[in-house]
Amino acid sequence: MISRSAGRLRGAHIDQDTEQVLGEIADDQGRGEQVRNWFRRPGYVPESLFYLFAGRPERILISSMEERVAALWPQSDTPVRERH
Repeated sequence: MISRSAGRLRGAHIDQDTEQVLGEIADDQGRGEQVRNWFRRPGYVPESLFYLFAGRPERILISSMEERVAALWPQSDTPVRERH
C-alpha cells in the first residue's frame, strides 16, 4: 500500500483514492471484485477502513477467514463456520 499509493492519495478524495488503490492490490491477488463489493455493502463506512489500517498499511491482507485459519492450522479440515 505504501508504494502503490505514493502520490495518489488526494486530501479531498482520500476515501475514493484509497479504495481505488486497495482495489488494484486486490486485483493483483485475484480478489478485486470481492473487495469492491465490500465497499458497496450497506453499512460500510469509509472511515472504518482507515481506523483499521491506520499506521499499518503494510499489514493489509485480503483473504477469507477460511484461508487465514488454514494458514495458521494447516492440518485442520473443519470449516470455520462449524467451529465453536
